[in-house]
Amino acid sequence: MPKDLVGFTEMAASSRRRRLIIGSQGLDKTGKTEFIFSAPGPIVGVNLDIGMEGVAEKWVKKKKIWVYNFNVPPISSQKSFIDIFNRTRGAFESAITNKDARTVFVDTATEWWELARLAEFGQLAPAVDIKRAYGPLNQLFRGLIRMAYDTDKNLILTHKLKEQWATITENGKPKDSWDGSSYKRAGFGESGYLIQVNIEHFHRDGQFGMKVINCRQNMNIAGMEFGQDGCSFTDLATSVFDDTTAKDWE
Repeated sequence: MPKDLVGFTEMAASSRRRRLIIGSQGLDKTGKTEFIFSAPGPIVGVNLDIGMEGVAEKWVKKKKIWVYNFNVPPISSQKSFIDIFNRTRGAFESAITNKDARTVFVDTATEWWELARLAEFGQLAPAVDIKRAYGPLNQLFRGLIRMAYDTDKNLILTHKLKEQWATITENGKPKDSWDGSSYKRAGFGESGYLIQVNIEHFHRDGQFGMKVINCRQNMNIAGMEFGQDGCSFTDLATSVFDDTTAKDWE
């Protein structure tokens, strides 16, 4: 190593970790939870949703799954939101640093971000300067996601979708409009940049499937779609790392 590069480490071709940090999005009942449980076990996750019931039963016979369930009240004080968020944060940090866990998930990261905002501001839309208000919270949330990069664990963050509205001109006046089919991810706005693989689940013509939006490790699979019989974690992982097989992701 050159003498002036103190503290640097030389990267090697074999240094990339065989794990995936995934952002999973989709409308309700499109297979997001099923995808989580198809990942390698043991699986440890933070559940803020109600979509686990009825899906996990068949998987617990095949692999170890631990879930920390949080029921966020619809109306509460900021103090309560702070307490709940701190407990979810503690649960996530415990999971991502656990030596036995192979896959960690948050379902949904959309609700986790909303909870973080309620804890920080007491409401979802703070009536103060946006950049100044969100700076510390954005940094905290980035840090939580980045924790996964210091581990060998898979991380799956599921997200809801929301309608994507646009401003159009009608009769010479601006008007907000939705075309009835356009959606965008709901949640932390920077998550797409922090995540390695972004995928979207869908249910089309009676069949489940998923589409790769982008993939940092293998951009050749961007736009690739997987059908109902091939939309598991293993199918995605072996496409990202084409030098691996299904056995490597058991």
